[in-house]
Parts: sequence; C-alpha cells; structure tokens
Amino acid sequence: MSTPTVIGLSPDGARVVLRVGELTVEVPLEDIRRAERQAARAPQPDEPLSPKVIQQRIRAGESAEAVAQGGGWAVEVVRRYEGPVLAEREHHARLARLSELDGWVVEQLVAGHLRQPAEAVEWDSWLVEGGRWEVQARAGGQAVRLTWDPVGRRVQGLDETAQRALRVANVSDDLLTAVLRPLSSGRTGQEAGADLPRGPRRMRAEVPNWDDITQQVTGREQD
Repeated sequence: MSTPTVIGLSPDGARVVLRVGELTVEVPLEDIRRAERQAARAPQPDEPLSPKVIQQRIRAGESAEAVAQGGGWAVEVVRRYEGPVLAEREHHARLARLSELDGWVVEQLVAGHLRQPAEAVEWDSWLVEGGRWEVQARAGGQAVRLTWDPVGRRVQGLDETAQRALRVANVSDDLLTAVLRPLSSGRTGQEAGADLPRGPRRMRAEVPNWDDITQQVTGREQD
C-alpha cells in the first residue's frame, strides 16, 4: 500500500488533499481532527476508564457509544455520566452562536450562509486545547466551524468557509471576530434572509459553574 502524501488543503480549507499512489483523494479536516482527539483521549494502561475520564472524553467531543466501545463499558453505564457534560457543550455552543459581529448575531449569519432557517441549524461544541471550544453548525449537508473563547468571550472562524459566513458589510477580514455581548430577549430565531435586529434591549448571559453541576449529578463517583 502506498504511503499518503499531503498535498495541501482544498480551496475552501475544509479538506486535506492527499496523494495515494496515482490517486488524489480529499479527507475532511474534521475527520482528521476527530481521530486526533479520540487518540489523545484513549485510555492509558495506568488510566482505567472512570466516571471522570468518561466525562473528559465526552467533553472533548466523543459520543457515549465511542467511549463505551473503547473502554469495554456498557453504553447504558456511560450515559449515566454524560448528562452534565452534554449540557456544558450545549451551553458553550449557545454562547458562541449568540455572539455578535458589527451588530449581527452569529447564529443568523451562519444560517444565512447555509441558506437555512436558524431553527434548522444544529449546533455542537467540544473542548480543545487552551481552554477554547470548537463549535460546529450543521444544516443541509454543510458545516461551519468556529472557535469560542469563553475567557475573551469571542468567536472566530476556523477556516475560509467560516470566515465567509462571518463576513458582513463594513467588516474587513482582519476584524472577523464576534464578541458575546449582553444577550437578546428572544429574537435570534428568525429565518435566514430576514432583516436582522440591531440594538434590542438585552440581558447578560449567566455562565453556570459546571464543576458544581457535575458534582451534584454524579456524586462521589466523580472523584
């Protein structure tokens, strides 16, 4: 079997172009990153699968099925510990999509780019290095990938597709960073193509302490 040679990225930055023998193939960049995350989270000989490890791996983007299969646990057992972590992932995805760029809400910019109603877009996030979260919006067989920094409360595009999604009038490519501002009171669910609101009365998002939630749900087994 020929050893693959990396040629570069596809024009949209979403796939890695490889040369395998006489063939040229493209592999989604997200598939490669998912495999890297799973490899990094694989149980070590001195790190048996435990409730804490289960939650770490799900927080990093693995499913309960993948964790159970890799650790030899029943999936029903793994699911006992995934609830708080899935809520945490949903929470960070929500904060990212409600961030604003030049008065426009990320959720609406992404829905417009995907040409889908905002309510048809599925959002997810997972923890990556440096305390940042990778956020993905999917609809209509397409995906937009972003990064969310909860400390700086900022969202940026991960590739050219995401940068196009965040590009609005009067904003240069050097300024494509959305910021989480006080959140609106419920006007972010409009369909793509509708006029986007500017300056409604807003409330500040509250960020719960997820360690406390995890401790309450899993009890002493989390230690």
